[in-house]
Amino acid sequence: GNRIYEYVRFLVKMGLVERKRCGRTRILTVTPKFREYFQIKDMDEFIERYVRVDEEKGDEEDTKDK
Repeated sequence: GNRIYEYVRFLVKMGLVERKRCGRTRILTVTPKFREYFQIKDMDEFIERYVRVDEEKGDEEDTKDK
């Protein structure tokens, strides 16, 4: 909901995320400080490990509902 804007502002203020305008949209990217804080050496590995796991969980939940 609307709370996401508060979270994004907080992350930007902490220097963990950068916001760039692209028309009416804002593109969010993580900063080197984010990688250091969460001890991420390779973003591709991080995405493979954590983002894909969340997508698979979502797929499993979808099949349970049917």
